[in-house]
Amino acid sequence: MIDQLAPYPDLVIDWHDDISKLDSMNHRINMGLRIGLEADSKFIVRKITEIGDVLVAAPSLLERLGKPTSLEDLEHSYPFGA
Repeated sequence: MIDQLAPYPDLVIDWHDDISKLDSMNHRINMGLRIGLEADSKFIVRKITEIGDVLVAAPSLLERLGKPTSLEDLEHSYPFGA
């Protein structure tokens, strides 16, 4: 990505994990990219794509608890809720 930004030396990219806490005028935000559900806000938004959900697990967790075959397996056998 650095190579693509080289022609734009004045461009500054800041990463924020919760844009709902930002005031776009006071923080001088010209454009934002939000991944997730649309929140009620004063921003003008346009959906550009859909992103699917992916569930991953460490091989060691699968070895210890077994490979789940259903959501019920996750709900009853794993140390978190599904």
